[in-house]
Amino acid sequence: MAGSPAESGPGGTAPIAWRPLLAFYVFLALLTGAESFTGRRESVYYAADKHEAAWRAFMARGFESPGVRVQDINVGSYCRRPLMPGLVDLVARMGVPWPYAFSLLRLLSILAAYLAFHGYLRAWFHDEAAVLGTLFVAASVPLTFVSAWWEIISDFPELLAFTLGLWAIRSRQRLGLALATFAGTLNRETTALLVVIAGVYVVLSWREKRADLATGLAALGGWLGATLPLHWWLATGTPSDSIATRLHLFEHNLLGLSQLLVKPHPYNAYLLPVYLFGALWVLPLLGWRGLPPVLRAGLVSAPLFLLIVVVVGGLNEPRQLMPLYPILVPASLFVLLPGALLRPAAGVVTAPLEPGPKVA
Repeated sequence: MAGSPAESGPGGTAPIAWRPLLAFYVFLALLTGAESFTGRRESVYYAADKHEAAWRAFMARGFESPGVRVQDINVGSYCRRPLMPGLVDLVARMGVPWPYAFSLLRLLSILAAYLAFHGYLRAWFHDEAAVLGTLFVAASVPLTFVSAWWEIISDFPELLAFTLGLWAIRSRQRLGLALATFAGTLNRETTALLVVIAGVYVVLSWREKRADLATGLAALGGWLGATLPLHWWLATGTPSDSIATRLHLFEHNLLGLSQLLVKPHPYNAYLLPVYLFGALWVLPLLGWRGLPPVLRAGLVSAPLFLLIVVVVGGLNEPRQLMPLYPILVPASLFVLLPGALLRPAAGVVTAPLEPGPKVA
């Protein structure tokens, strides 16, 4: 993680040594884990039982018993996300009880997400800005816990998949993008947004006369490589939810927001997405032209993602917006820290209201 002497920070400061940085993120992950494990309505044992039932149902191709489809909507949903329950089961087979294996993998996924996010930000910024951006994630992510009654083990791996996917697009690592999309799709279906972002990136690259069709194909290949086998495996037991079966959530969101007219309250649960990112919803727009292509592609794709959440998701569950962290955080840092903490290889961005040259 530590850079070379030539990559020193502002004023010639040396990069942060990797050992204290690793220790810092270990304790930050433990802090996030403590907030998650202790602030829920249901215990971690309850969460582990849900995910264990989902793994058993996945292995039975979507059935909870012969001829009987999964009845629990949450177990059915987790059943279509086999990556993390499968890893928990692998650890449990080594003699670790399921709840302990679940908790361990949960903590490790938090740490991995933070470390990857720091490394992703260092593609553009010095360590100081990378720590600042990762701290924002750690400070705001507990807001995603408040409306979920128990831990959902796919949350932080989802953040990890989007971070690695956007990092791969930025670095033009097509194999890395395909792998991140493949694994991310086995973890959660929202990774389809990575395919959209890659597609927008291809369009932007074509318009700027540096066509990069391979990036879009890599994301699409990784997504299809996971989605098609999952649909085949679960087709007779627990098929994916159709949009029609989730349209009732649109009314759910409208009713929640309408309470602002009946009982105005600044912390209405349906306003939590506003608080999750705060000013970061707006800051990237101030320096749009100076942003790297991958972040502009992410910002163009974000409204579609938000529309999906509004129509078939839950605004009172801001955890659904976690894929936006790798887009909004670095884009906002470019505006908040115009050139001050940028790595030399990233170029120079001028003042926020005076968009500078495009950054790789």
